[in-house]
Amino acid sequence: MALDGLALVHSRTALLDNFLALFILLATLLFISKQYWWTGVVLGCAMATKWSALYFVIAFGAIGLYRAFTHHSGRALIKPTAQRVMQFGLIPIAVYISSWIGWIASNRGWDRNHSSNVFLSFIYYHREMLGFHTGLVEKHSYDSNPWGWMILARPTSFFYGSPKGCGANSCSQEVLALGTPFLWWLGTVAVIVVFGLWIRSAITRRVDPALTIIVTGMAAGYLPWFFFQKRTVFSFYAIAFEPFVILALVYCARALKSNYGRTGEFLLASLITLIFLNFIYFLPLYMGEILTYDAWHARMWFTSWI
Repeated sequence: MALDGLALVHSRTALLDNFLALFILLATLLFISKQYWWTGVVLGCAMATKWSALYFVIAFGAIGLYRAFTHHSGRALIKPTAQRVMQFGLIPIAVYISSWIGWIASNRGWDRNHSSNVFLSFIYYHREMLGFHTGLVEKHSYDSNPWGWMILARPTSFFYGSPKGCGANSCSQEVLALGTPFLWWLGTVAVIVVFGLWIRSAITRRVDPALTIIVTGMAAGYLPWFFFQKRTVFSFYAIAFEPFVILALVYCARALKSNYGRTGEFLLASLITLIFLNFIYFLPLYMGEILTYDAWHARMWFTSWI
């Protein structure tokens, strides 16, 4: 991720999606370590950041319950089932509600006084937010369909200006939330490969936990957006599932090295170098540096990037 433009732009921008990605990544690490109680706490923090984290709560909770049902039976199933409900149900909800303490304690919060009953005001406020987010269909010049996120079809421009000082008659300055192209395009291939391997492992009943984690992260972070085809959405939301794209790349890289030895190592080194150079080439767009218009336009590889 250190060589990804989308991650760099987010690290310099105070958007919630960056913090969502942090909590999701931490929750994944805790989940892999089977620290389910802490996983629930961190997922609650993620939900308090953005509601889209709910899909990760459902996904990790489903896997947790599946593991409980496959390792226990009869009365022995009661305790782990109750624990999973607590860990992936009650705890995330409790953490989420606790993030509203400031609003609950205030008498000036938005919609706080809708009702004399704070619980009813809380429910009303959430209904209003849900209605807004599900009904947001206004056209935006950088609206991007989820089908194009992985291939960087329509990156979001956070800033554009035409200042002076580049040594040419026409200058450009932009902050573009564009993933490093070669990284994301290779990542797209890696995700497809990982998904295929996961299906094969499921059919043969030789499930690789690493594949399951990657597929789960992609499913929870990416697939839900396809159900909001009319909603105004942006490609920079992809930062939430980017870690799983990187993991897919790492998984494929490990397989390449294992199967092809030094040839695989040489190919990997070449690809990493190519990604690095690609990142450096687009760095001025990530950092908002002033370029000549021609230099800026040369980096607009597709008209949809403008």
